[in-house]
Amino acid sequence: MYDFNKNQPELSSSDVDWAEFEKDYNSRLHYESMIARLESLVIRLKNAKTLHDYDNYQAALTEYWFTAFKAGTASPGFGVKQL
Repeated sequence: MYDFNKNQPELSSSDVDWAEFEKDYNSRLHYESMIARLESLVIRLKNAKTLHDYDNYQAALTEYWFTAFKAGTASPGFGVKQL
């Protein structure tokens, strides 16, 4: 519809305020662009969070196995920690 109005205005309805239509259209494009940037930012933030989650998980596994090893050697305090 917008393209027809731009390219063949004689085919457009005179009941439409085309200047207002164009302002709304351009505003919509601007918002769409902002939304796309924000969605991209959210994806990057989630990816960064996932990397930190993975690092924490690996550290937790290391701590778990260390505690299990120390508890197996009867080191003081590790038996309680393992529970």
